[in-house]
Amino acid sequence: MKVNTLSVVIGDGSCNFSCPYCVSKMTGIEEPEELGYLEPTPGGFYWRNLHKSCELAARSGVHTCLLTGKGEPTLWPKWIGHVVKKVSQYFPVVELQTNGQKLMRIEERDVHTWYLDGLTTIAISMVHYDENVNQRLLYPHGAGHANWNSKIADRMHQLGFSVRLSVIMCRGYIWNPDTVQVMCGAARDIFHAEQLTLVPVTRPDSPRDEDVAAWVEEHRLFSEQLEEVKTFLDENAVALQILPHGAVVYDYEDQNVCLSNCLTLDAEAGEENLRQLIYFPDGSLRYDWRYPGARIF
Repeated sequence: MKVNTLSVVIGDGSCNFSCPYCVSKMTGIEEPEELGYLEPTPGGFYWRNLHKSCELAARSGVHTCLLTGKGEPTLWPKWIGHVVKKVSQYFPVVELQTNGQKLMRIEERDVHTWYLDGLTTIAISMVHYDENVNQRLLYPHGAGHANWNSKIADRMHQLGFSVRLSVIMCRGYIWNPDTVQVMCGAARDIFHAEQLTLVPVTRPDSPRDEDVAAWVEEHRLFSEQLEEVKTFLDENAVALQILPHGAVVYDYEDQNVCLSNCLTLDAEAGEENLRQLIYFPDGSLRYDWRYPGARIF
């Protein structure tokens, strides 16, 4: 079995943003009482199962560990520190997926300690190159945070991190060749991001939150629109790499850009290949966000 990434879930479903396409709401959010690590010491994280998960992932060819959450992981900064120390023993690339806003409030020395302990990349979730659009859609209660994404990127660069912009593609926002072209330019010239990932908004087959699912249905890209974006990149960028789950990495005018998707299972990958393993705070290891039955232990 070959695996591309190990994802480690930090925290519960708590989040300081209000993203209208929230995948966690559609796939279900664990309640705090189900999370084994919500104890006063690091011993509550089921470290034994985390080590087992890391061993399996490393033996399956994984070199990247992604710290993520059903909510916002930076609401749990002490657990990020603990987990970074553990997983960096196994993987050379350790990434943190975040909306980024809380990073400006965590003590700089603490964030820099994550870097020294092995965290390599900060992946900032967003929906548009215009930071006012991001704020209105994702963080409407955060008035006064103009240009916060670029400020976060600048601060993370100063602390030594690589920065990736993880952009959810929604119709009317980033959704066609013209907007993708501008997004690539902003990633390069404003955010100075080492990587840019474009992920079409999507929904599971049986969403648990119908309101979120309805928003996604209204703003999802049609297959023709997604194909236009892919054709634009194929014709105007240099294809550098095809990842195991089919995503293509390009160089577009000196900007790294990856056209991907946020689903887990990929039928074309074959039964011997998994896009990712997902370690949950209850000690379980799964290989799909949507199906509780997709469980290894």
